[in-house]
Amino acid sequence: MKLIEAARKVIEDHQAQLIRPKKTQVQGEPIQYDAKDWNGNKKGWTILDSTTANVMCKVYAKVEAERPEMIAKFDRAPLPNAIAFIWAIANPKKG
Repeated sequence: MKLIEAARKVIEDHQAQLIRPKKTQVQGEPIQYDAKDWNGNKKGWTILDSTTANVMCKVYAKVEAERPEMIAKFDRAPLPNAIAFIWAIANPKKG
């Protein structure tokens, strides 16, 4: 699943998910992720909480409508970069 699909699952299930990039990726294609329910053990996984997932879905929808070419870059970005991108758009520096 793509990162945005994992975020939608968090919102739908009202529960944080553990996510990590799949070990096998196709170069040039969107990064695919494994996701599972958070069971308290997160070794090797990243927690995708509901706040981040909600912001991610809202920003993704806005960017998709206004600048669809950026969505392809987002889908191919490593997880920390994708999350930083989302928060940078959600909280622009003022002044």
